[in-house]
Formats: sequence, C-alpha cells, structure tokens
Amino acid sequence: AEVYLQTYEGGDLPSCNLRRASLAEAEAAWSDALEHELREIDGGGLLLEVGVDVRPWEHYKPELLNNPIAKARKRFSDTMFDGLPGLVDSVTEEWPAKKLWKSTEDLIARLDNRRLAMMNWTYKHGTPDEAEDVAPETLSEYIAHNDSGRNLFVFVNQPEGGVPDLQKLVEDLSNDAQPLPVFAARVEEQHAILAIDGIGSSHAFHRHGSVWQTQVT
Repeated sequence: AEVYLQTYEGGDLPSCNLRRASLAEAEAAWSDALEHELREIDGGGLLLEVGVDVRPWEHYKPELLNNPIAKARKRFSDTMFDGLPGLVDSVTEEWPAKKLWKSTEDLIARLDNRRLAMMNWTYKHGTPDEAEDVAPETLSEYIAHNDSGRNLFVFVNQPEGGVPDLQKLVEDLSNDAQPLPVFAARVEEQHAILAIDGIGSSHAFHRHGSVWQTQVT
C-alpha cells in the first residue's frame, strides 16, 4: 500500500471503503462487550482486580486468556464492524504526537540525538536481532544512511523485551500517544511496538495481528 500510494499517478487518491465509526460509538461497543463478560462473574465486581497478561501472544499461551477483560476484547473485535477491519475516528485527536511527530524533523528533534541500537531481520531465525558490528545511530544518521535498505532498522517489541535502551525509548514515546481508547491495551500492559524503517526493508513485508492494529491506528 505504501509503495502504491507513493507511485499513484491518477488524480485524487482512491477513497477508502472501510466502514467507519466515531470514537463514542466504539467506546459504547466496548462497554457492551465488557458488561456482557462481567455478567458471567458473580456480582460483576472483579474488574479492578483482574489483571491482563502482558505477553498474550507468546507461543505457549492459550489463544484466549481466562479473564473478562481479555474476553471482552475478543468480543469487541468480533462485534465491532462485524469482525471486519474498520476505522475509528478521532482516536489520536488529543495525542501530543500529532505535533511532536508531525514531520521527520520534529521526530528527530523529539529523540534529541539519542543513539539507537540497530536491529536486523532474518527469516532463518524469525525474530529481529541486534545487528553485530554496527554502532548505534541517531535517527538523523539512520535516515541519512538509508539503512533500512541494508536490513538495518529500529524495532522494539515491548512484550518480547530486548535492548534496554530501546525499551526505554518506547516508554518515553508512549507518553506522546495518550490518552489511549478504553478498548486498547493499557500502557502498563506493555503491548507497544515501535518500527522505524522504509521502503526496501525486508521487515516491512510481514503480517501478524499487532502490526495490523498499529497500521489502523
């Protein structure tokens, strides 16, 4: 899609035909889903005591965690837009990121010359690894070198841990993406994924649920 939009030579860009909903409509659907699951609990009073697994997609975990919040999220995704992809408007309306990340230059300034460990991706191992013999770079240097074309990129998956400095970067940038909608994972659940790359990076072409959700956001 990214390549297509950058090379599209028609007039107006093609319109999106995904169904849309307001944030209020999505929040109402979430409330319905959560109330349905809470009715399965005696008294419905365990909401604040029920934790959510911070690593729900690890391979040895069951598909659906046995707690009402996780079940409500599953019900929400199945019922909102009838389980199909859709767009929820105004989720990011109040996010500081709208100003702090408005341009490449703004994001470079936001990172304030912080040096970032480079990661690379090989399908042999299936997960990103810290690149060997490659010094950490600032975002400005990374972009100037077009490093994503050499399979070097900035990638952080909070649930899987990894390089401490990159984890701290995600924690800092998460402050710019607030408030989160009620149906999203809370910040303390550490579900964030940060991926900075470009056309030519093999990392960009893969598929799993969390990346799709990020693209929708």
